[in-house]
Amino acid sequence: MYKQNLKFTFVNLQGSKWKVTKDFETKIDFDLFEKSWLDGGFYLQSEELIIKPAPSIYPQVLQLDLKSSLGSYLTTIQMFSSQEDYNKYEQEQLWNGLKIIGERPYRNFN
Repeated sequence: MYKQNLKFTFVNLQGSKWKVTKDFETKIDFDLFEKSWLDGGFYLQSEELIIKPAPSIYPQVLQLDLKSSLGSYLTTIQMFSSQEDYNKYEQEQLWNGLKIIGERPYRNFN
């Protein structure tokens, strides 16, 4: 694959702006694509890489680092069945004066 996950912004002299998302197998495909826009009176304003977030997989077991409003630190291991479950836990900890400052998958469980 020559270029993938890209968003192109083309603009013409009248100020019309077009955003196009496209993948290209070869450099020739990209050159033909760009040439067709240039021949149409547009110029390439920007080319952005689209970063797709990694999918969240549940259930998850996480090791969480928390900090209290008094400055002490705590590490805990929690299992979450969904993103909503995690968000609820985070809100409960904030109400208890604890903020999650770090998280990582906990791999030592069976």
